[in-house]
Amino acid sequence: MNVNVSNVNNLVAIEGNFTYDTSKLQLLDNEFSYNGFDVAIGSRLVVNFKTPRSGSFTAAQVRFRARSTFNVNDNTTIRFTSVSGSNGTQDFSANNAETTVAMTPAKSSNNYLSSLNVSSGQLNFTKTVTSYTVDVENSVSSITISGQVEDAKARVSGLGTFNLNVYENPINVVVSAEDGSRRTYTINVRRKDELGNPVFVSSNTDIETLTFSACELSFSNLIDDYSCVVRNDVNQSTLEVSTSDPSMTLEYPSSVNLSVGINTIEVKVVAENGNVRIITLVVERSDDVFFVSQEQALISLETISIPILGINIQAGEVVFADVLTQAFRLNKKLLIQNEATSILLTPQQDFTEDIQLFFVSISETFYQRFNYAQGQFVGLSEPLPSGVSGAWYIHPSLQSLSLNIYDVNDPSTPLRLASQDGIIEGVDLTQVLFITPATLHQANGSWIWLILSGVGGMLIGIGIMLLIRMRKA
Repeated sequence: MNVNVSNVNNLVAIEGNFTYDTSKLQLLDNEFSYNGFDVAIGSRLVVNFKTPRSGSFTAAQVRFRARSTFNVNDNTTIRFTSVSGSNGTQDFSANNAETTVAMTPAKSSNNYLSSLNVSSGQLNFTKTVTSYTVDVENSVSSITISGQVEDAKARVSGLGTFNLNVYENPINVVVSAEDGSRRTYTINVRRKDELGNPVFVSSNTDIETLTFSACELSFSNLIDDYSCVVRNDVNQSTLEVSTSDPSMTLEYPSSVNLSVGINTIEVKVVAENGNVRIITLVVERSDDVFFVSQEQALISLETISIPILGINIQAGEVVFADVLTQAFRLNKKLLIQNEATSILLTPQQDFTEDIQLFFVSISETFYQRFNYAQGQFVGLSEPLPSGVSGAWYIHPSLQSLSLNIYDVNDPSTPLRLASQDGIIEGVDLTQVLFITPATLHQANGSWIWLILSGVGGMLIGIGIMLLIRMRKA
């Protein structure tokens, strides 16, 4: 209930008798502030103004709660009588006021449907369930939705006939109760496609990325087969595959152990509709000797399965003690590369100091003595230190060739290379040797070995690759 005043000048207070039926109404506040006024309510209602007010305005807003004895269709009157006001110096009388409050029935909040039907498909209706899915065949191009409200005072919208797209068609039926509250029933009518799918089913098998940590792949969704070769020290790798299509599934090993030889890895991509794509990666883990830096050697020695690890050394011809010790403890040999020659070292103990290799310098006299043939000189000017043995190593590309070996100090006696693995052992490494390709010819029914002529043959496409480099740490 509002207490309003109008057309006043400098009003500072207003009061009067305040009566109501306490059996039907309960006053909620008897002292409060409203609109800048202090209000007190007992048998009288008193409003004090902190500053004089003029004009028309609401001086108080009195709140009641209906008691249980205030029945529907009953009414009661609230009265404000013997009203007077003051401007601070002069009192004056005002009009009495009253208002009648009637207890009317509350508006219905019933916003339920009592029935909901579709002209095609199946819908099992329950009034408290508001979401439904109805599947219809592709031949059904429209559907009629019908239904009834549970309360005759409620209104409903969204019923009628609707054209259907292929796949999903959400239709909302809204029930508004008498009091304005709403309930929405949603019917998703799914019209199947020509294949009988009620929703879109993806056939996509394209992925975004495929990354294999052991080797670089030029991935394309147009290519399903890939291959690469990795060094022998690569015994593990990770595989990562990504896609932005959440409907597909991917099957692949994220971690791969690589055996020596051929390893076949498959990525299985399954589209939402069941289409399967297989991406194949063939990885060959090599068993060939390869060369690394001495810093990398400590790691590679741990993972190689072959008995020999190649080491690239820089100028200075020094082999680090920790690399020699690691090779000894793992029972591996080190192939030291220096320019066009190489020496195979077999450590036989732990080392506390680096070792230095001194490769022989070839004199002009040696070149003149062997100027009739194309070949390669090898030799050390100082013997290997104790604790390590060595041998000359022939590059794998030449191991299938016939080779002649000459002692530079005794060139009259060539020696056939007997080792099948291309390793020349049993010779003093400080002895200077000349190694040259030989070819087999048939003459008068017998087989003879001929040295390739430097004039007529000049190596004839056959290179000598005896790989050795030396470095001082």
